[in-house]
Amino acid sequence: MKNLIVALLCCSSFLGFSQEVKKDRYQFAHTYIGLETEVLPQNGRFSSLNANGTFNSKKLPTFGSARFVIGGTHFWDHADFYVAIPIVNLALSSSKDAFISNGVLTGFRYFTLKIKPNSVRPFVGVGFGGADFRSKGAAGEGPTDTNRQWYYESGISYRYKGNKLFDLGIRYFDEKSYNYANSRNTFSKVDLNQFSVMLSYKRLYDFTQGYAKKEMKEYVQKAFDALEKEKGLNAFSFGIGYSATIPLEKTEYAQKIPFLNQETTQNGNFEFGLGYYFHKLDAAARISYRPLKQKETGYNYTYATTNQSVALEAFKFIGDYHGFVPFVRPYVASNNYRILETDKGETITDYRASKLGYGVVFGWDIRLSQVDYLILRTNLRYTPNLKYTKDGLDYTNNQIEFNFIQIVYYPKRHKIVKPL
Repeated sequence: MKNLIVALLCCSSFLGFSQEVKKDRYQFAHTYIGLETEVLPQNGRFSSLNANGTFNSKKLPTFGSARFVIGGTHFWDHADFYVAIPIVNLALSSSKDAFISNGVLTGFRYFTLKIKPNSVRPFVGVGFGGADFRSKGAAGEGPTDTNRQWYYESGISYRYKGNKLFDLGIRYFDEKSYNYANSRNTFSKVDLNQFSVMLSYKRLYDFTQGYAKKEMKEYVQKAFDALEKEKGLNAFSFGIGYSATIPLEKTEYAQKIPFLNQETTQNGNFEFGLGYYFHKLDAAARISYRPLKQKETGYNYTYATTNQSVALEAFKFIGDYHGFVPFVRPYVASNNYRILETDKGETITDYRASKLGYGVVFGWDIRLSQVDYLILRTNLRYTPNLKYTKDGLDYTNNQIEFNFIQIVYYPKRHKIVKPL
């Protein structure tokens, strides 16, 4: 049912976009940065361990989260893609022995009516995030349980003076129940409120407005001719971005530690790439390096995995939809794994292995012209469960790496077009 809702939302979006095909490609997208406040009201309770071995029932605190938001409106202001990264999480009421957050959010919003200055516009949206819960007691601080899931949202946006966007909305997370470990050996059920309220302010930037001018179009043609003459259309590139790893299942090896979340909630890594673009084929090859790190802690026990991954990737761009250029690329990788477990500061496992990996990457570039030397790229990398084991248990799983914004730089192109 959830996948059906997502599919219907995307289909309705593209039906709306099809009415805008005559728009200028340089009006296609606007970039923004901003701040968001989300309030997660609570009315339930949780159980905390006392020093004498008994348990105390406490009221769940209402939490507030402040996030840094980066994203962009696309398809002539009918769509909004964003990522919201927590900066501060504060308990607004009740016990300070519990932590509640919706974590990093990656979302898509659809506007049936184009976002216009000094106008209110309704939106519906879908996204992916982690509903986090953690508590502490006499046994120390517990693990962070994360229910990663699709969420749904609805609200209104108001665009003020052209470049300021205010959003007010409600989010709904379906899975907010936890069988939480309130000690290493005991568990209790915790039910969180499924709804939250958000308010955000975003500043819009239009980096493409000048491209529609006659002088800029003449420059683009001159730059193309210069690149063609100096053989700069085919070119090397450097890329850097930041990814969040999203496990799609628990690993067998992690499940031997029942009181941990078993999905390694602390994650995030930089991604570096060296590529070569083939202009006539509209395709590229790339070598990428990803120092993947994931960690889970609870009650003075730590389970951490790292993977120094070097991948060879080949990708093909599929059309150019007014500057929105999707691509798909398979990859093979050399993966160097390390599993490190510590219990109360003492190392109990330090395992290393080098294995072959593979997967596929989907994504898109925002390409304003064929002469750009700086491009913004978004991609989603899927890695299947490779079934690598230690002590007969899998320590790999199906997972996704989401790289919201990657900067791709073509130095040779820059050198050629700079004098123009």
